[in-house]
Amino acid sequence: MRWPAFVFILVASGPAAAKIPPLPEHVEVSIDARSAKALHRRALRSWHKSFDAKALREVTERLLAKPDSGLAADVVTRLKLVRKDGAILRAAYQSLDEAHAPPEALDHFVAVFGKLNDAIENKAGDEIEEQAKRLGEQLGEEQLARLKGALETFRPTSKASFDEYVSASLSEVEHAVEHEALPAAKFHDVRKSLKNVLAVVHLLEDSPAETKHSHATYEHLFALNDELGLLHDDLVRRDLHGKADYEEATIAVPEALRESISELRARFRNIARGK
Repeated sequence: MRWPAFVFILVASGPAAAKIPPLPEHVEVSIDARSAKALHRRALRSWHKSFDAKALREVTERLLAKPDSGLAADVVTRLKLVRKDGAILRAAYQSLDEAHAPPEALDHFVAVFGKLNDAIENKAGDEIEEQAKRLGEQLGEEQLARLKGALETFRPTSKASFDEYVSASLSEVEHAVEHEALPAAKFHDVRKSLKNVLAVVHLLEDSPAETKHSHATYEHLFALNDELGLLHDDLVRRDLHGKADYEEATIAVPEALRESISELRARFRNIARGK
């Protein structure tokens, strides 16, 4: 069955936006080559701590054998942690590497892993089987060696490069959210751009560079990301159960998102002193 070209996912106004803490007067970060290298190391340590290729192979084998049997709660929790740490590491390359792009091997792994977790959470048997097979392929010795090599290519961004990256990203997002609604894939891209900034601020938490401004920024972006995630996850759930077509759907842009992007652009400043 083909769904209509425009399936709008609406967002409640008023109360939802009120849950999002305000941004501080100054959206402060402290990123230069030295701090970028330190934050990348922090993300990489978390990734190595949660990533266990052998355990993941066992999970994929079980899912391929019985995709509808479900997983123990502790296993699902572990999969979510791997997904989180992988997404943060990918965002660290996107924001903190001089090329401002994640290694292809890492990007592909995180994308496949995310789709598998979505399928598990929504108990979509056929999709679980398909994504488990794809993940199993990513866990082959050759693929893992390629991923390991890719993670050793990090080159820390300069302050100027980071500032330019943030400015360009926020400008692109600000232009996108001028529309009343966005295609689902574009909405997801906007959310990923915000999550890249969120990941950097997350890595700054409890670090010497953390400030009251960065903490307030983290709280704002975390809450906003949750709001956007609910909208996107609902569409993914409907798509997996045949009740919507992700490729054809659009998602209404929350006013809170427009306001946040505008304020981020106006208030952002990199207080690092590096070059």
